[in-house]
Amino acid sequence: MTKRVVVGALCGALWVVAAGCDSKECRDEFDCRDKGAAPTGQTWECNLDNHKCELRNLPAPAQFDAGTNPGDGGDTDAGEDSGTPDAGNEDSGTPDAGPVSDGGMTVGKGGVCGVSDDCKPGLRCEGTPSTCQALYLAVTVATGGGGQTHAVAVRSDDAQAPVVELSESSSAPSRYPRWSKSGASVAFAEGSEGVSSVKLMTRPVSPSLGGSKEVTDGTTAGTADFVYMEWEPSRYIGWSQKSGNTISGIKLLPPDGGTLVSASPNGVLLAWAPNGVDYAYSTGADGIVASSIGGAAAPVSGGAGGTEPYYNRTNTELLFLKAKTGSPALFNEELYTLPAAGGTATLIAAMTSEAVTGGSVDSFVAYPTWSPDGTWAAYVRAYFANPTGGSPLLCGNSGATLCGTREANIIFVRRIDASGAPVGDEKALVPGGTLPAFSPDGRFLAYVAGGKLYVQQLNPADASPVGTAIIHAQPTGIQTAKGDDHRPRWQPR
Repeated sequence: MTKRVVVGALCGALWVVAAGCDSKECRDEFDCRDKGAAPTGQTWECNLDNHKCELRNLPAPAQFDAGTNPGDGGDTDAGEDSGTPDAGNEDSGTPDAGPVSDGGMTVGKGGVCGVSDDCKPGLRCEGTPSTCQALYLAVTVATGGGGQTHAVAVRSDDAQAPVVELSESSSAPSRYPRWSKSGASVAFAEGSEGVSSVKLMTRPVSPSLGGSKEVTDGTTAGTADFVYMEWEPSRYIGWSQKSGNTISGIKLLPPDGGTLVSASPNGVLLAWAPNGVDYAYSTGADGIVASSIGGAAAPVSGGAGGTEPYYNRTNTELLFLKAKTGSPALFNEELYTLPAAGGTATLIAAMTSEAVTGGSVDSFVAYPTWSPDGTWAAYVRAYFANPTGGSPLLCGNSGATLCGTREANIIFVRRIDASGAPVGDEKALVPGGTLPAFSPDGRFLAYVAGGKLYVQQLNPADASPVGTAIIHAQPTGIQTAKGDDHRPRWQPR
């Protein structure tokens, strides 16, 4: 579906990471081959923020307690929340760990760590000396009647966590925060929309004063804004070109220095493959298109008519949306999987329709995403009134009387096997929520409802809720109208 609380400069929050140095030991993992074989259970990886070869633990296999009962298991704005999840589920601290095993991640918050895989779910290893701390979530908020936007971040585990303003400008708006692969830097668009005013900025974590860096500007990049921007897991930041009301074309740029790459003259919604080199996007003419940095682009067989591709981080499957023929325009998308190399698309979540007096209440699918281990898809069903002889209208709007008291949005999850096929039935997870985002370890789901940020712990065995959701007191006014551009973004581990 592509179709303002003012916060202080740092709000008293500090981000602490190990200091880097100026020498560039590596630019990708291949530059680390001269390090020789890594110790058992570890691998050499190039930290693309400080360009140093670093040892990282290989992921530990997930482990679950035997015998545990996990429980029951276009710009039509599906993000306009008419309902709010249970406001009584607020938790001022860390979500209940419940019965879920940590799968080898044993060090708690504040504990000494060597790498992030030492830390319990939802935490990462940072600082000097290194300790386990909660991951940050980055979002775009709007403040006051003027609606100026701000890119901000907040620790994920604390309902009262202070908010960090990412831009150092005291007057310019900012938006679309995106993390580097290591989680040690964040990128965002700064300045009013317009070729001569908009800038692409990065800032290190911790965001010390004066640490901001202008990567490029609208004039140099030939764009009025950096929309549908994506960074991790690549060393390149990619975005879609914007001119007036037209968004089309893909540009790529390494923020640490390098040549601007005009990857495609058309297309939108870039999605990086796990290797950070291959990518996919969508065009009106070809549907899903695949390419790589420096490579040729080609339509993906089976992806005709598709939009919004999302790579699975563990295999070669793509999630994408496709309009259902004969359904109302802008209210008609269904969810599919497809091998990135091409093949037969598999239907994951179809439109639904329920007859009511005077017409029907139908749903389409929006804002899909993968869990990091590639075994679950999360997505939003947007419900709308479809009156006989009338025009469709999203539930929650005053004229959508056919909907009764139905929620406008519900977040669903569905298990997907390695071949891209659905397993079992879809499960309604969050009434009233939108823009779901799995944490890097897959143990938490962030989402937005009523302009607020929610974080729900999940049982990875069946994606069922564990304990009650944290409802962040700040920030409020979280934006949703631009879909994936406004999805909460987790800091990588």
